Amino acid sequence: MLKIAYIMINQLKLFHLPAGVPPKLFPDQEYFYLSTCQRVLYLGFNHIPHQYIDKYQSETEVFAGSHAYKFLLETICGLKSKIPGENEIVSQFKTAFSEYLARKNRNPKLIRVLEKLLQDAKKVRTQHLFNVGQQSYAGITRRLLAKTGTQKKVLLIGNGTLSQSLIKALKKRFQLFITGRNHEKVEKFCQINGVTQVKWLNFHRWSNYSLIVNTIGANEIIFDDLFFELWMGVNSTCASRQFIDLGSPSVLNTKHTLEQGVARLKDVFDKGDILDQEKEAKIVNARVAIQELTQLRTAALAHKVSIGLEEQRFA
Repeated sequence: MLKIAYIMINQLKLFHLPAGVPPKLFPDQEYFYLSTCQRVLYLGFNHIPHQYIDKYQSETEVFAGSHAYKFLLETICGLKSKIPGENEIVSQFKTAFSEYLARKNRNPKLIRVLEKLLQDAKKVRTQHLFNVGQQSYAGITRRLLAKTGTQKKVLLIGNGTLSQSLIKALKKRFQLFITGRNHEKVEKFCQINGVTQVKWLNFHRWSNYSLIVNTIGANEIIFDDLFFELWMGVNSTCASRQFIDLGSPSVLNTKHTLEQGVARLKDVFDKGDILDQEKEAKIVNARVAIQELTQLRTAALAHKVSIGLEEQRFA
């Protein structure tokens, strides 16, 4: 058992692909899969066959052993994000982990690695990244919406983990409404979170909301110039309206920009680029802690292996 524990770290393979790669590119269910608006990750113990990633070879990074563990731990802690320290990635990782646990071909050794990653991420965030999450997507969205003055009603598009974070960040200041594709799921989501449901794809109803935040990312267009012309016609004052697109891939196809009150994901990233000195120090300390945790985790497992082998020799 101890020898297996060491192999878990020693034989890890992590494939880091660009955002927008088709979901579940590689069908082997033994691999843990995580897709965010910034990257796609596959974690396992073997190399992915070339035919699956040849198209993305020039954009693919491969990490092995403790380097794979460290990279994924930094990712879970938000240190690989364009908004350093953002905490939405934690929910995304937990959701992906739950999905992996439900698979028939899940790998018990990989599950143990993922559990250790969650434990170490919680330790780093608690000790070094407390309050840094305020610079997250939800926190920056709240600041962008706050600039619109007296407007209080916000329509959230989508009912995933990001909407959950937005509700926590916005509920004290705004009256929240939500819409999504699956009526039953949205209805249950609304009951749990105390928000009001709005019918899906009811553009005339949607245009009545001067503040809209989209969390849906998909390879389709939901919002085009026709929608924005309708929306801006109802909300004619630019300073009091705001449409924020947090989805990736973007479901927008419009010429309108931040000047017309339409903020894309890049605008949110730009808003979060500047961290104050205190937060920068926390980020640095978190990186050091992650390096130490990775070394300690690997060394401890290796030590246990050597003890186990010695015990077997004299048994």
